[in-house]
Amino acid sequence: MFTLFKKKACFLLVLIFLIQSCCICYITPLNNDYEYGSDSVFFQKPNVYSSQRVFGDLLLKYKINKKEKIVECTFLLRDEFVGRYMVTNISPKINFNFQLGTSITTGTLVLLNGYYPQPTSLEANFTYTSANSGEKQSFKGCIESWVYKI
Repeated sequence: MFTLFKKKACFLLVLIFLIQSCCICYITPLNNDYEYGSDSVFFQKPNVYSSQRVFGDLLLKYKINKKEKIVECTFLLRDEFVGRYMVTNISPKINFNFQLGTSITTGTLVLLNGYYPQPTSLEANFTYTSANSGEKQSFKGCIESWVYKI
């Protein structure tokens, strides 16, 4: 009698799991294959988007993994690798300080999470020095923004 109860309970749990899985698949729209980011760039799911920005001698490459909500940032000074950081929901702010010869960059990157339909953005506030001119310049603003779809 007890084994029959176990079998029925297991069957019921499996049935509930399958029903929930089917409901999740059914509710997800089938035509939602693309999402739009900044400058009308769209992402093919699974969403990994890469781009880069140049600030004097600093090249900031970033890769946005929208599924896992991680931004990987790679820093290059005069085309030489100087550092890589991961910005996540758990650690949304990084401080950096890099120097290569006379090229220097110091500042912060912050991941500002927005929940649908608000945008999420990668914000920066840093200074950098150009090796050619030796001038110290600063940047404060948005590097990239995107919307996480539900």
